[in-house]
Amino acid sequence: MAKSFVLYNDLIHTVKKMPKDKVAKLFLNILNYVNGEEVGNDDLMVDLVFEPIKLQLSRDLGKWDEVRKKRSEAGKKGGINSGKKRREKSEANEANEANASKLKNVELSTSHNSLIDKKSEANEANEANEATRHSNSNSNSNKETKEDIKDINKKEIRSAENKMLLEELKKAEERKPIQKEHQAEIAKQKKKELEQRLIDFDEFWHHYTPIKGSPSKGSKENVKKIYLRILDRLIEHKDIMGGLKKYLNNCKSSGLWTCGAAVFLNQEKWLDEYDFVEADVKQSAINKPQTNYEINKAKIEARREAERNNNLNKIKNVN
Repeated sequence: MAKSFVLYNDLIHTVKKMPKDKVAKLFLNILNYVNGEEVGNDDLMVDLVFEPIKLQLSRDLGKWDEVRKKRSEAGKKGGINSGKKRREKSEANEANEANASKLKNVELSTSHNSLIDKKSEANEANEANEATRHSNSNSNSNKETKEDIKDINKKEIRSAENKMLLEELKKAEERKPIQKEHQAEIAKQKKKELEQRLIDFDEFWHHYTPIKGSPSKGSKENVKKIYLRILDRLIEHKDIMGGLKKYLNNCKSSGLWTCGAAVFLNQEKWLDEYDFVEADVKQSAINKPQTNYEINKAKIEARREAERNNNLNKIKNVN
């Protein structure tokens, strides 16, 4: 018989509609049925509600009986198997104990024989040692003198090594101020190189003049970083400036916009080649209409030149 059973929670919808005294009779009928006692059937309402509950309980109890039978059968099989295993283990242990006792007896017998053999060998070795002691007594003195010589040689070698180490340490101490001076010179040289590079960049930045309508030169600090990285690649400043001049002249002659300075450096435009001739650029500048300032300046220079020529002629006539 099961010690517990299951009631489903959807039963509450039916129980709520029943009077309390009927609910008590219903619960009592459920307990009597589960425990195998007689169930009262004097109340029709209680009987009608209890009937589906009874059918569900009988199904659950039937399933429980099947589960219990399966578990008991599995337990029996497990007990049988475990009993077999225990018997097999006990038999194996007995066999191992018997083999171990046999091995012990064999080992004892062999060890006894080996002890006898070892004693005889030890006696023979002792006799041989006594015979050799007399012959080695004279050679021991020679060995002691050789060992003394070796110790003296080792001490001399160690002292020589110590002297060499001291000399190397002194040389290292003497080299320290020289190394410091060398490092200071290197630092000064690097500082000069950086100053020169900054001057070169300022020259590049000053001459990089975009054509009217073109984008601006860009961020000066950003362009400076790019320019210094390019100089680190051992590219000459004069090569960049020569390429910049050609690039600007090409843009002016062809009417193209100039790019930003960063683009010019990243794309290495100073290496580009152009088909124009610089004379054409100069000629275009000559043919360009002059301003009033340029016209007045030319007149003044022409007047001064005429005055100089007149003065020279007068001097020649006097002479």
